[in-house]
Amino acid sequence: MNETNVGLPVLPEGWIWTTVSSIGLVASGQTPKGINDFDSKGKIPFYKISDMNKLGNEKFMRDTAIALDDAEIERLGIHVREQGTVIFPKRGGAIATNKKRILSYPSAYDLNIMGVSPYIVPTDFFYHWLLSIDLATLSDGSNVPQLNHKHIDPLPFPLPPFSEQHRIVAKIEELFTKLDAGKEELLQAKARLKRYRQSVLKAAMDGKLTEDWRKTHEGEIEPASVLLYRILKERRKKWEAEQLEQMKAKGKMPKDDKWKNKYKEPLGPDTSKLPELPEGWVWATVGQVTDLVTKGASPKWQGFSYVDKGIFFLRSQNVVWGDINLSDIACLPKAFNQKQKKSILKKGDVLLNLVGASIGRAAIASGELDGANMNQAVALIRLVKNGLDNKLLMNYLLSPDTQSIIHGKKVDVARANLSLTDVSSLAVTLPPLPEQHRIISEVERRLSVADAVEATVDAELKRSDTLRQSILKQAFSGKLVPQNPNDEPAEKLLERITKEKSKRESEQKTKRKTKKQLALFEH
Repeated sequence: MNETNVGLPVLPEGWIWTTVSSIGLVASGQTPKGINDFDSKGKIPFYKISDMNKLGNEKFMRDTAIALDDAEIERLGIHVREQGTVIFPKRGGAIATNKKRILSYPSAYDLNIMGVSPYIVPTDFFYHWLLSIDLATLSDGSNVPQLNHKHIDPLPFPLPPFSEQHRIVAKIEELFTKLDAGKEELLQAKARLKRYRQSVLKAAMDGKLTEDWRKTHEGEIEPASVLLYRILKERRKKWEAEQLEQMKAKGKMPKDDKWKNKYKEPLGPDTSKLPELPEGWVWATVGQVTDLVTKGASPKWQGFSYVDKGIFFLRSQNVVWGDINLSDIACLPKAFNQKQKKSILKKGDVLLNLVGASIGRAAIASGELDGANMNQAVALIRLVKNGLDNKLLMNYLLSPDTQSIIHGKKVDVARANLSLTDVSSLAVTLPPLPEQHRIISEVERRLSVADAVEATVDAELKRSDTLRQSILKQAFSGKLVPQNPNDEPAEKLLERITKEKSKRESEQKTKRKTKKQLALFEH
């Protein structure tokens, strides 16, 4: 064993500590003016940071929207990096993705990318070592994270004998292949769980989930048509009470009942294209079974700014699939509720995202949100009491058939959006009350099993990622494969790398000098 650098771990006999810049060419990319005007007719790929971000766990960079020919490369003055160069993000939020790729061909890349072309050291060995490095921990920049030569050039690099490098790569690939196979099975299991959840919700909403229960209780249950009549009656009764209260507050009590004619009966659904329902069920609209369908407003419109403490202010990112996420909740002064009284939340309100990529996500307001408010990207749906259960409505909104309807209704302008009229007109199934309770119980039972299975799958996926890092740690500390005392020591290899580096640098200087002389001659 020897220790060549103070503060660094002891390496096995035959290994040596060096730096990244000592074993390879570190080079940032370039973004020439007008590069986006080129197409893919050439043979030399030009990669942008967005090309890297499109890939998942792929190792190699291949396809790109821009490819240049030799004349264009020459005219733009772009440096082409050799096949096998390992590239990674050097600026912005992409650094946090920690993605590393290997150039499949001689290629160029933009100024948001940095690359390392190893001398003699096998590309795969350097690539796997770089996978063990968290780039985000190296970056700096007050507003925009960035990496440059001062971060990458002096990075300590553990250099084993050349033959051992190949053995390490082979072992890593062997173990990673097994991990990848296991991970793929876990991801497929997650996909199956998603399909299972959708099938449960679909079966709940079309009555198949409680088919046997209905047979057992045939003739015992009040039909949902009677329930809907009561809901509509209660809805009108509440509206009349609210109107009387408002008139009383203004000191203008009515002389007769003509004011009641102002009540707008909510529209029912067009059932001509809706599927047939089980005996005792009826179709209704969200508008028919609710006291209130509304949304909030932007704080800026009302002259408010976020504060550290105050009322919770709900946004679309807080409404996830069947749940509320308060990890990124904003707060506003209590005075906001005075201007936006109608959108003050109550425990049990159903919430539906109306805007953007999260459109269609639904959840139920928890007790923590009682008295909170929300912005214009979320719909508040408050149901008539003792009518349609809020859990059943949430599950209906999340069911695959309703999601298809929601995404069919959305209007794509600057970003997708759903109107409150669209929400109110949504057709929903209304089962009898006892059957509603049975459906909810059965859905929760089945989905709780799915949740438990998914938690196990997620734990195994996390374990897989941990094992991957553990393999890399062992590999580059000399503990993954046995050492061979007959291997050429890394000190000798480093001497050859240094000579190769000097040779290439000399060739580059000669090439630049010749190019300069030719340019002078042409003038």
